[in-house]
Amino acid sequence: FPRSFNTIHWAVSGKRPEEMDKIRECLHKAAPDVDELIIDYVCSMVEGNEEDVGALEEVIKPILTDSGFEGDEEKAETALSTFFSLLNTSDGDAKVEDEQVGPDANGDGGLLRAPITLESEFDDPAQPIMSISKQRPNIRKEDSSKEALKKREKRKAREEKKKTKEIEEVMQIRQEIVQRANENRPVKVHLKSGEDMSGSRDIKVANFTMSAGGKGLLENLSMQLVFGRRYGLIGRNGVGKSTLLRALAYGDIKVPSNITVFLIEQEVEGDDKSALECVLECDVERTELLEEEKRLKHDNSEAAGARLRHIYERLQEIDADSAESKAAAILSGLGIEPERQKLPSKSFSGGWRMRIALARALFVEPDYLFLDEPTNHLDLYATIWLENFLSRWPKSLIIVSHTREFLNSTVTDILHFKSKAVIQYRGNYDVFEATMMERMKQQEREREAVEARKKHIQSFIDRFRYNAKRASLAQSRIKMLKRMADIPPVDGEEGYTFEFPTPTRLPGASARIKFNDVTFAYKKGDEVKPIYGQLNFTVDAETRVTLVGPNGAGKSTLLNLISGKLQPTTGHIERDSRVKVAVFTQHFVDQMDIRLNPLEEMQRNFPNEKSPELRSHLGKMGLPAEMQLQTIATLSGGQKSRVAFAILTFQKPHILLLDEPSNHLDMQTVDGLIEALTGFEGGVVLVSHDERMICGVCDELWDCGNQVVKPFEGDFAVYKKKLRKELSL
Repeated sequence: FPRSFNTIHWAVSGKRPEEMDKIRECLHKAAPDVDELIIDYVCSMVEGNEEDVGALEEVIKPILTDSGFEGDEEKAETALSTFFSLLNTSDGDAKVEDEQVGPDANGDGGLLRAPITLESEFDDPAQPIMSISKQRPNIRKEDSSKEALKKREKRKAREEKKKTKEIEEVMQIRQEIVQRANENRPVKVHLKSGEDMSGSRDIKVANFTMSAGGKGLLENLSMQLVFGRRYGLIGRNGVGKSTLLRALAYGDIKVPSNITVFLIEQEVEGDDKSALECVLECDVERTELLEEEKRLKHDNSEAAGARLRHIYERLQEIDADSAESKAAAILSGLGIEPERQKLPSKSFSGGWRMRIALARALFVEPDYLFLDEPTNHLDLYATIWLENFLSRWPKSLIIVSHTREFLNSTVTDILHFKSKAVIQYRGNYDVFEATMMERMKQQEREREAVEARKKHIQSFIDRFRYNAKRASLAQSRIKMLKRMADIPPVDGEEGYTFEFPTPTRLPGASARIKFNDVTFAYKKGDEVKPIYGQLNFTVDAETRVTLVGPNGAGKSTLLNLISGKLQPTTGHIERDSRVKVAVFTQHFVDQMDIRLNPLEEMQRNFPNEKSPELRSHLGKMGLPAEMQLQTIATLSGGQKSRVAFAILTFQKPHILLLDEPSNHLDMQTVDGLIEALTGFEGGVVLVSHDERMICGVCDELWDCGNQVVKPFEGDFAVYKKKLRKELSL
């Protein structure tokens, strides 16, 4: 049975993961320098249409020309010719027999018998590599006349053209972001001896209007950011928080020339430099002085001696001796231990290179540091360390975060981005929430008072409008009524709701997964790395646990063992084949076809289901009708998360395995997710750094470490206190 999300893709489309790998390999050989996002997009278009070379060339050529080869049509043609030649001569010419799609022969819905995961690993070497044929279920009868067929083809061509344009626009924006981020390298600035630091370091914004992709985001914004204050920027997914940070960081909003600003946009580039060197190289002056010192040490001239004395004085002024220990302490706080700090940056995964990028920014200490969801790539240990570090930040911050406890600990002010405006509040998130609620109550009282006054005046007008003696009074009341301003109804933040379906019942059995003396170790050649030994526990529909523990303790490995993605080295895991397990991971976006809209993505995964049911389910995940028809590439991270939840929960799983599910979600959506998980009638195993989610969803902590998993004695407050003690905070 299918064992992964990618397997569902195969079962629906008729194309196995090995085939997609073959298409990708051929495309990489033909166009090795083309961006990975373009490769993904082209692969998705080639899939299932390999024989229609003419149509494919017509569609793919302009994409490669414009986005892959910077307008060079000849290079694009050569690459396409090479690609199809490689594809036709690969061992993918083998045909395979038609595979059954949808319910299996027993009628029990084979697609749902194994865990469904949003990760891409799938290993079945017994399967043939490639299939040119492709089956799709015929869901409805259509007019097969030539005229109707021609209309459908034209409609499909228009839709594809529209999607292609949307994808290209998104890719263009992303390329511009990467380019601007590369130009905005972090550099530590040291003041010269006696340098004047007078002058305001506040940022004043006046009548700033902002848009992105033709959508207006801000209108005539005027605000002042005071140096030394730490701001939390909050607002719904997609309102433009990240775009506002870029406007401040990249000069769209003018900032004083005497201040430094920095925004972390992307991970550090992987190369041979160690993690520690990646951080230290941001202190350009120190690096240059040390290199010059090495050169002059062997020069015995009087001029060299004088210069060396000046170098030593300057190194002392900028406290160069403490730079390495400071950089190492920051990396350690973010979870990169001293021995790993010496490893080349190319040996780290993308998430870990983001930690190195964050360490660089903290080391540089710009006047204004802009952090966009800084905890998304951090575990609980690193989150608590960063929370403490930023609470003592000596300069200015603007932080976009979905975690209220993190904001409560780090910020002094809140910037509330709503309705194309930014409203400033003093205090942390809890103070903001209380202040906003009071403002809303006051606004509602004022509105009710005005409405009552209007009603009274209108009553007088209606009564005496045609009374000759009172006509002049009635006219004055009419003028008064016209002058009275309307107070709009209170525009509160409506929470997004999630409605998780009730799991299907299992007659004569319980939805449980039982570990019996399970051990697990990773093997690489002759090297064996033990992760777990002698695990004995049960996960069932009543389970509500959060996995906690340091980096490398094996939390993700444990989720994979529970889901069945990994098999134990020794021991046995009991599971009923009817138990459905849904897995949400941090890499869910990679598994969705960004050129489809959410409804089409659901249809791709559940081809035998009717559109009304799929639309209804998307709506229950907080995706309104208009958003269901937007290309996934244009959705925000939080909106993509809701699409992923829709895919996961449509199968009515008995157990949810959630790895950082709150990442990219705004406050209200996180609250809605917590409420839905609280009411979910199945089991939940959670990995999260979000304190509110941990406390709201789970009633037990399982501590992972030292090759064991054991219940933690105490609640999350006790565990957090223990961590702070371990981190010497």
